[in-house]
Amino acid sequence: MGTVIVGFSKVPFRVHRDLICYRSEYFRGAFEGGFAESAKGEVSLKQESVKYFALFLAWLYAGKILLPTMH
Repeated sequence: MGTVIVGFSKVPFRVHRDLICYRSEYFRGAFEGGFAESAKGEVSLKQESVKYFALFLAWLYAGKILLPTMH
């Protein structure tokens, strides 16, 4: 497992490193490269939206994104 810290509010998301690295070249480089994030098991995305990262994780784990319907 790894942790992705998202947004200025620093919301932590626990993620399966193998899965996120398989699907994302960026996270593969961060978690498996020679960076400090790799040793620490934590990646920080300070300027990313918590809401959009949660949508990304929904896609990552479920293979689809469910958006609310507009009426």
